[in-house]
Formats: sequence, structure tokens, C-alpha cells
Amino acid sequence: MNKRQQIKTLKCIQINLQTSKDSPSVLSDFIQSEDIDIAFIQEPYVIDHKICGFPLKLDIFYDKNCHLPKSAIILNNKSLKALEMNTFTTYSLYTVLIELKDLHLCLFNQLEDIQKAIYSLNPNQYIIVDDFNAHSQVWNNSYNDIRGELVLDFISRNDLILLNDNNSQISTYETIRGKSNIHLTLITNNLVNKVSDWEVLDVETLSDHNYIRFDIFRQKTETIQESTKIFNTKFADWEAFESDINPRLEIIRQKIQSTNNAKDLDRIIDKFDYELRKSCDKNIPKIKINPKIKAIKWWTKECQEMKTKLNSSRRRYQRNRSPSIRDQLLYVLRTLRKAYKHLLNETKRKAWDLFV
Repeated sequence: MNKRQQIKTLKCIQINLQTSKDSPSVLSDFIQSEDIDIAFIQEPYVIDHKICGFPLKLDIFYDKNCHLPKSAIILNNKSLKALEMNTFTTYSLYTVLIELKDLHLCLFNQLEDIQKAIYSLNPNQYIIVDDFNAHSQVWNNSYNDIRGELVLDFISRNDLILLNDNNSQISTYETIRGKSNIHLTLITNNLVNKVSDWEVLDVETLSDHNYIRFDIFRQKTETIQESTKIFNTKFADWEAFESDINPRLEIIRQKIQSTNNAKDLDRIIDKFDYELRKSCDKNIPKIKINPKIKAIKWWTKECQEMKTKLNSSRRRYQRNRSPSIRDQLLYVLRTLRKAYKHLLNETKRKAWDLFV
């Protein structure tokens, strides 16, 4: 056993599910496989006033008095203590206060009525995620609209930081008719050094909206006991590990050369620890895995293979610029997507038949 300080990263994701009954299954698998801690969702699949399609082990927070809830926050981490702010919860706004030993966050899901909640709660640190349906060249759209101007005014009035990366090659919303960036992630100034790695993911969601991923860093100050044997190095993919870690180390090396004070150096050391852990998690199996939720019981090898095939088809379609070839690739993509939905429904049905 070894005593050391642990640096913890909260992995977050946001997505508009478009009320699809198939999207929750795909999202649940992604949360489990990527070890996501917090998921912000808009337009969930609802039956009889309840959000459906997710494993019972996930903690889902939403307005249970609402006929058709439009937003929710999912927690996949039992160490997170969530306090529901019912006074500031409506069908389109969900507010949760996350309490950690070293970090208190107010999480707002969707913009409606948020200004009133901010004035009343006056939180020190908060994150806002939303499908704003607002266009502005500031967040990499081709034009500005009135709603975009209103959102810009809201950002300026509350002195917020926009996390969206204008260099992203993938839009937050994509259809065959076009694409745009309408999903935003906003944070307070005092979270600049704690929230990072914002990106739009190029994976199939069974929705026209893409997953947005970002991380929240927090330092656990207490000393903990932990086994020194975490990873099973006998089964490591060292070639993939080296390929993955080298670009990260190069960036850190450049930062070390340019730093001139102890505070920045401490931050770089923390970043190094995080990047090393990230590469190990990706390429080296752990000796003992304690997932926050058990693997989805109905999920099969066939489902995984179809998901991989669909993601590959999706990337080929997005990256091709030839109109004639894109039409063919689009036909293949639609066919695979339809087959994937059918496979998910049939697999779940068979699993239910065996259960009952």
C-alpha cells in the first residue's frame, strides 16, 4: 500500500437526445465505457412523465412534477453529493448543487430562467450547458441572429467564459441539410483553471446532436491509501501508449520551458499526472476494475461491433467532400443507422423476454 495525494477528474458530457427512444441506450453505453461522471441531457425520452431508457443505477435528476421534462442531469459517481434546487427547477431548467470537499458547483441545464436563478442563488462557481439554438460567429456559426445577440449579452452581463472551441472540425449539430454550433458550455471566471479539454466527439449518438465532452479538475487534499498496483502491464499496448503519450509530453515539455514561477510549475506537474493517467487508462488494462455502474446486461458483442461499424461509416461520410461519393456514403450510413436501431431494440426485447 502507498500513501499519496489523489488528483481526481470529473468527466462530463452534454447532449440533446431529441426525445429519441434509442439514444438513451447509446448514451448509457458511452457513460459506462468512458466512465463519465456527469451527463447533461436535453429533450430526453419520456413516458408517463418519467425519463426512460437509462439503467436504474444511474442517478437522474429532473422535475418529476413536470408533465414533459425537457432537461435532466445524470450522475454516475456515488461520491458526488447533489442537492436539488427545487425552487429553481422548471420543465426546461434543472439546477443541481454539487458539493465536494474542495469544490462547490452549481450546475444549470438550459438557459430559460437561469438569470433569475443566478440573481437569487448568487453562486460562486457555476456551469451552464444548453442547446441555445442561437447563432453567432463568436462560436463559429456562419451568421448572427437575434437570439445569438441575446446570449452574448447574457454572457457579458454575468462575466462568463465560453468554452466552445472555434477550431473544432465537428459541429455540435449536424444533419444532411446542414450543420451549426448551437450547444454552448459557459463557466464562471474562477473555473478557468478547473474546467478544460472541451471537445465535440465524432461518435454516433442516434441523434442529430453530437456529444460534447469536458473535464473538471479537483484536488483531493486528504492523504489516501492506495495500492501501487493499478495497471496490468503484462497486457499493455505499449505501441499505442507511446503514440498516445508522446504528443501530450511534448506540450508539457514546452510549457515547462516557458514557465518562470513555482505556481505554474505545480500546475504543470498536476497536468502531467493527469495526462499520464489518461494514457494509462486508455492503453493499459487495470488489475481490478470497479465501474460506477455495471455493464449493460443486454449489451452484446454484436451491438458493440455494429456501433464500431456505424461510427466508421459516419466518419467516412463526414470527411468526404465529393458530392457523388457522399451520396453513396450517406445511403450506407442511413442503412447502418436503421440496422443499428433495429438491433438495439431486438436485443433489449430478447433480454427482457429472458428476464421475465
